[in-house]
Amino acid sequence: MVCEENKVISRKEAIEAGLKRYFTGKPCKRGHIAERYVCSKGCVCCASDRVADNKEYSEKYRHNNKEKIREYHLKYRKENKKKILERMMVYYKNNREGILKYKEEHYQENKEYYYLKSKLRQKRLRKATPSWFKSEVEEIKEIYLECKKLNDEAGYIKYHVDHVIPIKNRKVCGLHTISNLQIITAEENLSKRNKLLPEVANESN
Repeated sequence: MVCEENKVISRKEAIEAGLKRYFTGKPCKRGHIAERYVCSKGCVCCASDRVADNKEYSEKYRHNNKEKIREYHLKYRKENKKKILERMMVYYKNNREGILKYKEEHYQENKEYYYLKSKLRQKRLRKATPSWFKSEVEEIKEIYLECKKLNDEAGYIKYHVDHVIPIKNRKVCGLHTISNLQIITAEENLSKRNKLLPEVANESN
């Protein structure tokens, strides 16, 4: 609640009325004749100007220090991977419905993007699929079904089906086969991404 426009009301009266602002009719030290905040006695226009000044300063700083900010964020993510992933998982768990709704809306508005993304994924899988793949189709389906069952029991996406050796990696690309698939937690998979695990990397060298 705020006081009526141009109606003079003291701070004491505003507090008693449960208002967040009051109006004296007198100019502040910068010359604004405007409402003031009950909590701080500060001028509303001065506060608005500070926000605008800070925004302008922030934009200039980001523009002039792009590389410095980028390096800081990369360093922070590298040093705080576990903390970031835990925060992501907690956020997803607490906001699952909203996230799924947003994803559905984004999909409906960007179907062409998702179609191309799916095609690229399928192309990589085809390249990673050996000629004897057909003999493993049912076993691979079972892995994905087991992952779905675990996620249904958890009530959110807790597990992913992961390629032990990624099918897209600069050093070595794995195959889409039963021996190269495993079910791991989403946290582990998001942390791993398309990198080789240390023990796998050592074997490939």
